[in-house]
Amino acid sequence: MKKPLLSVVMVVYNGEKYLKQAIESVLNQPFKNFELIIVDDGSTDNTSLILSYYKKKDKRIIVIKNKKNKGSFYSRNRAINLSKGCYVAIMDSDDIALPNRFIEQIKFLKQNRHVSAVGSWAKVINSEGAIIGDLKPPTNYEVIKRQIIRTNCLVHSTLMAKKEVFIEFPYDENLPFAADYDFLIRMVRKYVFVNLPKILIKYRMHNENISTRFRKKQLKCALKVRYSAIKKGYYPLWTLIFLSKPFLEYLLPLKFVRFQKQFFNLFRSL
Repeated sequence: MKKPLLSVVMVVYNGEKYLKQAIESVLNQPFKNFELIIVDDGSTDNTSLILSYYKKKDKRIIVIKNKKNKGSFYSRNRAINLSKGCYVAIMDSDDIALPNRFIEQIKFLKQNRHVSAVGSWAKVINSEGAIIGDLKPPTNYEVIKRQIIRTNCLVHSTLMAKKEVFIEFPYDENLPFAADYDFLIRMVRKYVFVNLPKILIKYRMHNENISTRFRKKQLKCALKVRYSAIKKGYYPLWTLIFLSKPFLEYLLPLKFVRFQKQFFNLFRSL
């Protein structure tokens, strides 16, 4: 097989419920010059059987198995280091890539050589696949640089970047619940990153999401990332004020935070 232009990186841990849909959405892309590197992060369900089937079905699929669960960011780093593509795309094992995702992103990166990384908007779906909302992070690089200290400006499973970006800024495996956010904060200081104002994936929200299962730990890690960025001088000291809201959210019970968000969403819709 010739050297692929794109390496798609997917990590899965006990993901048998949604894994087939995720893989099929990659294999069915009109853009064909890619390799799909899937890391089985110590799964104990039928994930390995599913991966074995698809590996035999398509020679572009490379399966790596961790003997025990090492975490998604360790696994992503491992896959990226083994990748052969000029570009690397992140794909979560419970999401669905829309058919034009790779074509749109590669076309944009080729036409805009000064841009090194690109994300997109996303449709939010529930565990059954029903659409429940949209995610539309800012698209402009300068806006993203300003707002990133306040909020994560990337749906991470929409990310595609030149491989050297990932090599220079590997995921910090000591931040198991916010390494994706930390990656973006560090990366945008050197490389131009934008989000395409197009919906290119379906992002699945369900009870097994890290953001759902480990909400408190994720908030704590994100606060640590923000504070570290300010301490290093990436942002002025006055931006510490932006830590107050997530810190309060961390202190409050999760049920209260959810109720508050639902109330304000209802109020805005009136």
